[in-house]
Amino acid sequence: MTRNLERVKSTLTDYSGSLEVLSSDWANWDDTYQFVTDKSEKYIESNLPYQSVLDLKLDFMLFFDKKGNLLTARVVDKDGRPCAITPDIQKYIIGNKKLIYKRDKNDITSGIILCDSMPALIVARPILTSKGEGPINGTLVFGYFLDIGRVESLARTTHQAVSLVDLRKPLSQDLIIAKDSLLKGNLFYIHMHSSALISSYIIVRDIDNKPAFIIRIDANRDIYLQGKRSLLYLFISIIGIGVIFVLIILVLMEKIVLSKLMYLSSSINQIRNSGSASERLTITGNDELAVLARAVNQMLDSIESSAEKLKGYYNELELKVQERTSQLTLANEIIKADIVKREQMEERLKKINRCFITFGDDPTVNIASLTEACGELLQADCALYNRLNNELLCTKAHWNVPQDYLFVDKPEGHVCYDVIMNPDKSIFIANDLQNSRYYETDINVSKCNLQCYLGKAVRCHDKSIGSLCVVYKKQYDPSEDDKSIIELISSAIGVEEERYLANELLRKLEIAFKQTMDGIVISDINGKVGFINNACAQILGSDIESIIGKYPKDFCSEDEMEHLVHPIGEMTMRNGSYDCEIELKRKGMIYPLRITNTLMKSPEGEVMGTVSIWKDLTSQKKIEAQLALSQKMESIGHLAAGIAHEINTPMQYIGDNTVFLKNTYESMLALIDQYSVLKNKITSQQDITDTVAAIDRLEKDITLDYIRSESPIAFSETLTGIGQVRNIILSMKEFVHPGVTAKSPANLNKAIEITTSISRNCWKYVATLNTELSPDLPSIFCLIDEINQVILNMVINAAHAIEEKIAKKIYEKGNITIKTHKKENMVIITISDDGIGIPKENLNKIFDIFFTTKEVGRGTGQGLALSLNIIVNKHGGVISVESEPLQGTTFFISLPTNVK
Repeated sequence: MTRNLERVKSTLTDYSGSLEVLSSDWANWDDTYQFVTDKSEKYIESNLPYQSVLDLKLDFMLFFDKKGNLLTARVVDKDGRPCAITPDIQKYIIGNKKLIYKRDKNDITSGIILCDSMPALIVARPILTSKGEGPINGTLVFGYFLDIGRVESLARTTHQAVSLVDLRKPLSQDLIIAKDSLLKGNLFYIHMHSSALISSYIIVRDIDNKPAFIIRIDANRDIYLQGKRSLLYLFISIIGIGVIFVLIILVLMEKIVLSKLMYLSSSINQIRNSGSASERLTITGNDELAVLARAVNQMLDSIESSAEKLKGYYNELELKVQERTSQLTLANEIIKADIVKREQMEERLKKINRCFITFGDDPTVNIASLTEACGELLQADCALYNRLNNELLCTKAHWNVPQDYLFVDKPEGHVCYDVIMNPDKSIFIANDLQNSRYYETDINVSKCNLQCYLGKAVRCHDKSIGSLCVVYKKQYDPSEDDKSIIELISSAIGVEEERYLANELLRKLEIAFKQTMDGIVISDINGKVGFINNACAQILGSDIESIIGKYPKDFCSEDEMEHLVHPIGEMTMRNGSYDCEIELKRKGMIYPLRITNTLMKSPEGEVMGTVSIWKDLTSQKKIEAQLALSQKMESIGHLAAGIAHEINTPMQYIGDNTVFLKNTYESMLALIDQYSVLKNKITSQQDITDTVAAIDRLEKDITLDYIRSESPIAFSETLTGIGQVRNIILSMKEFVHPGVTAKSPANLNKAIEITTSISRNCWKYVATLNTELSPDLPSIFCLIDEINQVILNMVINAAHAIEEKIAKKIYEKGNITIKTHKKENMVIITISDDGIGIPKENLNKIFDIFFTTKEVGRGTGQGLALSLNIIVNKHGGVISVESEPLQGTTFFISLPTNVK
């Protein structure tokens, strides 16, 4: 029942979480931010029809400005029809200043509000920009009432009989008891109404942590009742069958066995009491008792015939008893000696067991303890454990060795080395060492006066690596128990050697993990950090000790956790791994990271946790930026000559017209001077004949009618040329202007027009460029300067492909077509040419860095590789190509519209 309550409460929490995610999309939106400022009716018409409230499965949407004034509200009743603000909304939401006024951008209120009519699930969050930045411009409130329909939906979702109990209404006795229990701090309360019905209760608190209502779940106890009935029937059946079986056995025993057995017993007692071996039993039949009776009769025959013989044998038996008594006395001594031997062996095993129990974490100390125990148990003069190390025989553990014993020497000729190399893997026994070859080859034998070696090779990973030897200064013949002890302890030392190698490997791995440049985090299935290396701790701006044992939520933000911690279930569906790139901000530093999360499984395939590799992409991003800059500079270099040519043409007639207008201006000044002279003479009533003649000559020389007709044309051409130059310069400026690192809304159609304009000189001599740009294409969040670079690369590549085809004299001029359109949640850019095409064997190589088929100086092989990185990695899009040799090539670029 408690799991059912947890499931219902968790589902209610999921409802609240879904409402928070939904409200985040509306509150953190530039359009909403602007609406609160300018109260635009266009925003209400576009985004707030009542159908939106129904589609979002809400009962009300409330927009407040930063002063707490209600700007607009969308409220629907339980039938989904628009309605006025209800008294509950007015009293508990609009009138709740704590809910409406937000102190900072993280001040988000979500949960239950207990209204007069029924509880409501609401979320109130500050209105921010699409980047989640302030200042706070108001408050957005989403919510819906937990009416009967939504409670029934909750019951269907959790498959439980769920009801919500209003604590303000009169309560039944069981609900009063449940309420008191829950308010005392108990998480759950269970009440059994009867053997057939049980109820469970849990309290839900509102946004002020006050009791709001009780969730009650009722469940039938069908399985419990059926189990009781089944046990009763089973108990009755077993008793009945047992009684019947016992009765049958008793009847059969009486008839077949007991009656005859009583007769046999009475007859034998009668014979015993008579003391006569001549009487016989009389039982007929062929059953076991009849056979027994006949055997008793035969025994009586034998007793009778043997009675006489017994007397003769009595004296002889007395002699044999005495002889046997002496033999048993000797055997008893041997048995006693064997018992002592067994007790000694048991004591040895107990000592070995105590040695095992005292083992610590250091295999070297454990090996020393085993060596000492072996020497003591075999009562040797000393004990040694030797290993081969760097082609030398080294004593790694010893007990009671002579003071002048040599611990390190070349292995050849030493007894311990021959134990290691013993091919039959049995116990090595060497006696009378003073008269053997070892006296000459093993310096310890002669120097320490050693006489006997008992040894066993120690194996680690099925390879002989050392020897355990017990040494005596006298001849010694080991027992089988001695050999067993050496076998047992040498095996234990082999296990400790394997543990030592495993510990060394783990230590080296831990050092490698801690010193590697990539961050490594190992977590259990619940996300608790069990290991983190220095590189990762440095990225997080913390130390290793403060992170070990914690969960990601303790040192990461919610946005970071979305990528750093991935659900194990989804990772399993992704073949056990998840890969993404994020930017982690710590202490003013930005770390571009590639996060690779991998499931960690046991040899049996059980998921034990996750391993996360954090690769710092800072250097890679710098290289990518340098390559992008290099490609951009290469493109600008391609464009520079063409742009100079494009500017030169209008500049030529601007210059010619300027010379014409300058000469005209000088001539007109001379004519104006004569007019001034004529005016002065007329005013002073002087003779004007010479002046008029001079004016006539000037008007004839400067061809005044020609100036009147051509000057407007010269001015118009000059202004047109200046406009052309200005447009080219503005397009070039917008193209080469350094872009921002954050994505922003951009008009792709405008970007295409600018790029085709500045690249005109690259294609106008070899191709006709056509554009079919969708007028209703939406703006998308992107890095527009990098998208410009991709389009420019494609256009230049198309022009080069057409040039190659023209060089083969297939045609005189080609075509380049650029189209845009929207398909579902993607914007599609299609760039086609009818150029030389791409060979099929090169189609899978064209996006490789530095791959090019162009001659030196014409291409570096970086353009398409950088285009692939920009579209796929930076924008989450898709780029593909179709091409036929001599027919042309088409590139398809798809960019998502719903990614910010």
